[in-house]
Amino acid sequence: MLSKVALGRTGLHVSRLCFGSLTISPLQANLELDKGVRLLMDAYDLGVNFIDTGHTYRSYSYIRELIKQTDEHIVVCSKSFARDYDAMRRELEFCLAELDVDCVDIFMEHATNSLDSLRDRRDAYKCLLKAKEEGLIKAAGISTHSVEVMRAIATDDDIDAIHPLVNIDAVGILHGSRDEMLEQIRIAHERGKGIFAMKPFGGGMLHKRAEQALKFLANIPEIDSIAVGIQRKDELLMNAAILTGRTVSTEMSERLGSYAKQILIEDHCKGCGTCVERCDSGALSVSNGMAVVDRSKCILCGYCGAVCSSFAIKIV
Repeated sequence: MLSKVALGRTGLHVSRLCFGSLTISPLQANLELDKGVRLLMDAYDLGVNFIDTGHTYRSYSYIRELIKQTDEHIVVCSKSFARDYDAMRRELEFCLAELDVDCVDIFMEHATNSLDSLRDRRDAYKCLLKAKEEGLIKAAGISTHSVEVMRAIATDDDIDAIHPLVNIDAVGILHGSRDEMLEQIRIAHERGKGIFAMKPFGGGMLHKRAEQALKFLANIPEIDSIAVGIQRKDELLMNAAILTGRTVSTEMSERLGSYAKQILIEDHCKGCGTCVERCDSGALSVSNGMAVVDRSKCILCGYCGAVCSSFAIKIV
């Protein structure tokens, strides 16, 4: 069974493995509701009590059903791209309604990846602080891919939890190096902030070195939990084995190494450029009326698909 740890000073205790639910949603694997809930229940049976989601993920229905079926409290973190107070409030209230709960454990600014964005979203964050006062959330925080943002928020006492992008090869880290990101994680954790890392496998780029990549983060004491996007039970079992110190069989490693994800841009793309604006990795552009991807920069986060009005972008 996966062990539970304190998530900083939030008062929450979470499993070392956090189930990233974007991958089961309509934006990626598009699992039928019962199959998605079954996979979440399989994770719960292994000790996973921590689920990561977001307003754009369209995965609330799976989590709502999980909450109904489990005896232990499920710790849920959701996130919003909202840029002002009222929009943040609407998306928080939508989350509460969709999950059918009175309080969501953690609510965050989603992908605040520049200092300009941090400043522009100040009123949105004030909404989260007010919601915490009202008992609608237990902890407020920020997710980021950026070292400069981490540096700005690491010692901010209004921030309870941080969801930073970090991995062994620094895939997707903005405005600095892996070691610079880890230094800011250390500082933030010393200030009592809960830290749960994202993209341990670089959005799939490190899938052939999955065991090495996950062990790298697991051995960093300032990282309380690691969010991993999971689509298959094999992936769940491998991640749980690594985080509990068990051996991953050669057969399983080889099988999972064949599951490489890729971004698919379908022919009905309108070339509107909304995805280009959303992509902080600089991996997308528009050419000849269609979005095109630089696969050397894409971290397969799926955020482009979330803003595509014609549903032409998928991670498969």
